[in-house]
Amino acid sequence: MKIKKMMMVALTALMLPAFGWSQEEENDVYVELEADVVSSYIWNGQDLGGMSLQPSLTVGWKDLWFNVWGSAAIATDNHREIDLSLGYDRGNFSFAVTDYWFLGD
Repeated sequence: MKIKKMMMVALTALMLPAFGWSQEEENDVYVELEADVVSSYIWNGQDLGGMSLQPSLTVGWKDLWFNVWGSAAIATDNHREIDLSLGYDRGNFSFAVTDYWFLGD
């Protein structure tokens, strides 16, 4: 069963570089959808899940944006993270507030 799961991860990783969607026009609403497969998720020197899937969705309007980013370990079920961010970008000024949620060991 583990070999089947790893083969699915490998096939997904091969298809993901072609996966990505973005729509943006100046002074209009935009949406960006991305996904990455990483060989290991390292944060502050800690291994937080080995091979992981990390999707991201950003919705924005003019200079204001909202982002949902996640990370989920593929080989185990005990490492998950979801980050919610609200931000404002204007020229060289950026401001964001982020709420981090983490489930793990």
